[in-house]
Amino acid sequence: MITHDGRYKYVFQVDGDILLFKENESSAVNLTDDRFGINITDKAEFKLKEN
Repeated sequence: MITHDGRYKYVFQVDGDILLFKENESSAVNLTDDRFGINITDKAEFKLKEN
């Protein structure tokens, strides 16, 4: 995925209904404040959810 302004790219591997983050192929993910979220690391899992 590329952000609408083209500045950042995030790559995921699809495994069923899970997205696995591919850190080495993606832009860095930096939190603006460690109190509001967690660090996204290589192979972090995101579950697809239908609306």
